[in-house]
Amino acid sequence: MNSPASMQTLLRSLCLLLALLALPNAMAARAVMRFADNLPLRLEGRLEYLEDVAGALTLERARALPPERYTPLLDSNFSKGFSASTYWVRFTLRNPGPDPVDWVLQHRLPFTDHVRVWVVSGGRVRLDERAGDRTLAARRQLPSHLPSFRYLSAPGESAEVYVRLANEHAAETQLVFRLDTLQSFIAHAERDENRLGILYGVPLALAFSSLVGAAVARDRRFSTYALYALATVAVWMGFNGHFERYLMFDAPDLFNNLLHVVMLAQTIFLLLFAREFLQTRGRMPRFDRLFRAMILAACAGIALRLCGVFTLVTQLTLALMALSSVTTLAAWRAWRMGMEHARWFFFAQLCSTVPVAVGLAGVRLGLYAYDGFVNFQGIYFAELLLLAVAQHDHVRRTQDRQRKLEREHERALAERNAFLEAEMAARSAALAAMERRVAFVAEVGAVTQRVAGGEFSARLPMPDETALRPLATSVNAMAESLARLEGARRHWIAEISHELRTPLAGLICEIEAMLDGVRPLGLAQVESLHGTAQRLTRLVDDLHELAMSDLRPLGCKFAPVDYRQLMTDLMPHFGAEAAKRGLTLALECEPGPAPAMWDGGRVNQLLINLIANSIAYTDAPGAIRVRATALPERVRIEVEDSAPGLGRDELARVFEPLYRAQGARRRRADGSGLGLKICRAIVDAHHGTIGVSASALGGVLVRVELPLAPAGAAEPA
Repeated sequence: MNSPASMQTLLRSLCLLLALLALPNAMAARAVMRFADNLPLRLEGRLEYLEDVAGALTLERARALPPERYTPLLDSNFSKGFSASTYWVRFTLRNPGPDPVDWVLQHRLPFTDHVRVWVVSGGRVRLDERAGDRTLAARRQLPSHLPSFRYLSAPGESAEVYVRLANEHAAETQLVFRLDTLQSFIAHAERDENRLGILYGVPLALAFSSLVGAAVARDRRFSTYALYALATVAVWMGFNGHFERYLMFDAPDLFNNLLHVVMLAQTIFLLLFAREFLQTRGRMPRFDRLFRAMILAACAGIALRLCGVFTLVTQLTLALMALSSVTTLAAWRAWRMGMEHARWFFFAQLCSTVPVAVGLAGVRLGLYAYDGFVNFQGIYFAELLLLAVAQHDHVRRTQDRQRKLEREHERALAERNAFLEAEMAARSAALAAMERRVAFVAEVGAVTQRVAGGEFSARLPMPDETALRPLATSVNAMAESLARLEGARRHWIAEISHELRTPLAGLICEIEAMLDGVRPLGLAQVESLHGTAQRLTRLVDDLHELAMSDLRPLGCKFAPVDYRQLMTDLMPHFGAEAAKRGLTLALECEPGPAPAMWDGGRVNQLLINLIANSIAYTDAPGAIRVRATALPERVRIEVEDSAPGLGRDELARVFEPLYRAQGARRRRADGSGLGLKICRAIVDAHHGTIGVSASALGGVLVRVELPLAPAGAAEPA
């Protein structure tokens, strides 16, 4: 490799590679507006721009400016880039075809803070959207990392497109746009995602393998290479706009900071890897001092960027990217000094150094990342692969074969012994755990048998093994539930017997008094017996209806019902009843018909129960309000009364069968305590909701919400 012929061949190869890399960039730099293949749109006139230094132009003023104020977008002004300012770009698109075209406009280059697009057609603004590097991804019109805008162009429609780009930083931006159909845009996005799967996956796999190698061999070359690979992937993510997607949060300013930080971190890890791999500290001290100075400069750049400095850090980043090409010279020097593995490092640095040099020489480096990431990121992909090959070659050349075999044999014996010991310990632990589980299962069986025999107080102790605790918790919960059910059953039987015995005892006493002649048999006595029998009949009917509602939903016959009329018809009777008790009954309901698909009889029963409860349990003088409110697809019915109210515990139990508050027991002895439970069954049959709370009047508020057309209402029961 040290012969003149070899040097000439190497220089010719470098020149050829430089020319090949510069050609596509130079071709790409001439296209400021790219059209998709077979795009059914026509650009009328020129693509023009103007600079708004003050940033004060509005759309109306931009449209009113004379044509001479705008400058055509040509290669000359495109090549120089555009510094910190505000720019307006305009052009006219016409759809000459017979079909509408759903097109997408993309701004193809980064470092633009704010982008806004208007589409004017027929003298009216048809589209007004914002995007840009500092716009949250959730607010962008299209789910893309690029500022993208979508518009549906009607057949024969001519649309004026105005684009306002605000660049707040001194870093240059280029006005590069791509016009595409929505279908082609989605297809390109899917294709790029598939490519990125390979582009990201392989470096990540190399980084992971290097981290494993660093842990096994305790060699810093592996760890620095892994960090460089991870930083390279992070740079790709920044240029491809994937920070917000893979980091799972949307913070544009943080992403812009991260892009500079990871670019500088990439340079730092490359230089650290070069120092370790090429052994510059002992063999090439001059290169080592230069590498250390560059690392310190990159660290200073990271600190400045975190402090908010943008332009200086951008220039420093570009300078360090250019200076990092010195690693190529260091690798060439190490190769000539006899380090054969350095040749792979040399070829790897050629893959990255030459394109960076071409980009910094004036060719659009950003076009690689946004219009052909295979050309730009593919060369770094090749660099990472070659660096991995360099590490492998270095390990292969520096290890002695015989000593390697001996170490592998000893390590294999140690791993085998460790595996056997771990296997024995694991099996012993598994056997002990199995014995504990068998004992626990036996205890579960004993406790469940006690519970099945009626001993509901039996409980399982909480085991030490975490996996068995859910089973113990479930068995204990089952026992507690059965205990509650048994208590409820006994309470239910006791309440039913009490409620049935009271009217029956009164009825028997009156009959016996008549038989003994104590009370004469007359019409008044018969009416009293008839009233007692009716109360007993109502109680039995309520119990039957309540029991049937627990077995199945109440049967309802749905039909059109005017619920406002239904409530109005009840007011005269209950108004007179309330007046007798010194109460005022008010109905608040909007006038006019209010149709609903309900079971009129059931809803009437619901209203009667609620209003009767309020009349019975409200002290005089007092007030009762009945309110009906129409909601979207629902009706809210509220019945509230004045004092006395109920406590929090009493409100929680009002829907329990046969439950009556203590105040209600003293005030009304003929109630069964089943009214609100039946009300809940009626509301459930109509797929509604019912609840109670404290009233602003000092009493109780019952709120019922019923859908206007419950599920199944079209099919009467």
